[in-house]
Amino acid sequence: MRTGIIIVFKDHQKEIDHFELHKTSFPICLVNNASRDDTLKGLENIRFKNPFYFSILDIKKDRGLKKAINAGSRFLTSQNDLTHIGFIIVAEIKNPTEINDLIMNLEKQPSKITDIKEKSPKNVNYLKQVFSVLSLSFN
Repeated sequence: MRTGIIIVFKDHQKEIDHFELHKTSFPICLVNNASRDDTLKGLENIRFKNPFYFSILDIKKDRGLKKAINAGSRFLTSQNDLTHIGFIIVAEIKNPTEINDLIMNLEKQPSKITDIKEKSPKNVNYLKQVFSVLSLSFN
């Protein structure tokens, strides 16, 4: 089972300054959803430090969060052979360091991913199983 992760940013330049992602076994797509500040520069700095672990998708016109997640999903599936795709919305995170904790917990407890798959409707419109990483409960 191979999982990719989408992290969606929109005008999060301040958060990116305190944001540090560690190397992970998951391919990660950082989506800049039409930010008006220097979010894209911050994402490029993250990728510069670890170019093999992170890719950036820059969306120029804001068409909503769902479209940003769909675009990230299409991008990840075009670059990787994935069975699941998780997404994290930075606006829903209180502390940017929590993102590393979420990803590390997901690596430690991959069985949580199969729990989501079993609960999902059969007529999912995505190419792969897409779920919110924040909806997982880690013990």
